[in-house]
Amino acid sequence: MSDKPHSPYPYLLRVILRKIFPDSLYRQYIGRHEDGSLHLWQHLALKVTYGKAILDIGAYRGVYALAARKVNQEALIFAFEPNPFSVQELKNACLGKRIEVIATAVGERNGTVTFLCSGAGSRIIKPNNTQSENISIIQTISLDNWCEKRSVIPSIIKIDAEGAEASILLGAKLVLTNYLPIILCEVLSDSAGSEVMAVLPSMYMFYSIDENSKSISKKAKISRLNWRNKNWLLVPKGQETTLDQSTLR
Repeated sequence: MSDKPHSPYPYLLRVILRKIFPDSLYRQYIGRHEDGSLHLWQHLALKVTYGKAILDIGAYRGVYALAARKVNQEALIFAFEPNPFSVQELKNACLGKRIEVIATAVGERNGTVTFLCSGAGSRIIKPNNTQSENISIIQTISLDNWCEKRSVIPSIIKIDAEGAEASILLGAKLVLTNYLPIILCEVLSDSAGSEVMAVLPSMYMFYSIDENSKSISKKAKISRLNWRNKNWLLVPKGQETTLDQSTLR
């Protein structure tokens, strides 16, 4: 993703500033965080009613799944994580929280994919990739197929899949049109934003998330606005009332 913006602070400078600045100042002005996204996520999770589901796709260590459970004890919560090296840690974190861990990737269709296991940067890669270490062949499922088999009705969905977001949405056409879930979606680059826009149903609107101000702004197109803010809220028309009005700009 050549159009992915990078931090304006070189790595060595960030190391030095982390030692100088208090944690709160470093986090707000120099480091990356998702405080705004988590604030919105919990606001939305609070409104999910009994029998409806919350899906955390690309759960990694389960931050979003656990945040949802903290504010909602009734909804079904599923955490999808394909990295075999992260799944056990995720299961341990979710133990006793009534969060079901699904140890597969989510994509356009059921099958298998080549997967690079690299911590938070784990991702699906091309089968002919020359890298030989930390590569696994893993199962992938489509949300349409999985939700139909499990009789799951998603109300909100978080997608953080290191560039595979459009593929996941392609495999969820029926879920999106039938259930109209609100989606918190990572967008790493302008090209990724264009891909997401191309596969979303026409009734979806796009809101960029400002992590520092915890506010959202309605936009005509999805892009990577800057190095800090990479998450977007994708909201079906008619569901704007579910948003926290204090965050709207």
